[in-house]
Amino acid sequence: MADERVFDSGTRLFIEPDGIVRAVPPRDLVANEACVAELLEVGRELQATHGRAALIYDCRPMRSITKSARQQLVADAPQYLTALALLMRSAINRAAANAVLRVVRVPIPVRVFGDEADARRWLKSL
Repeated sequence: MADERVFDSGTRLFIEPDGIVRAVPPRDLVANEACVAELLEVGRELQATHGRAALIYDCRPMRSITKSARQQLVADAPQYLTALALLMRSAINRAAANAVLRVVRVPIPVRVFGDEADARRWLKSL
């Protein structure tokens, strides 16, 4: 059974028995720096107890992420993550995210998926 935490932003975080961490934001969330800070705090805690983790971030319920939050995530998350799988609902959003990832270099593996099972398989293959 997964260990679950709920943040002030309403984002739910599940620490799965297989070591993968899954974050699910509330519907229509506009992720800002405070949301990223919540995730990074958990990353610090996990690193202290378990080492760096692989994260599935389910973007499907959220509305958007601010530019400054995205920059903060790219800059700081690699300290705590081994890899990042982003779940996105539409092919258009996945294509846009992939275009951004081609421009913004992230020092950990990052891929965009429409299906959680595919994301989980990819993370386990690393």
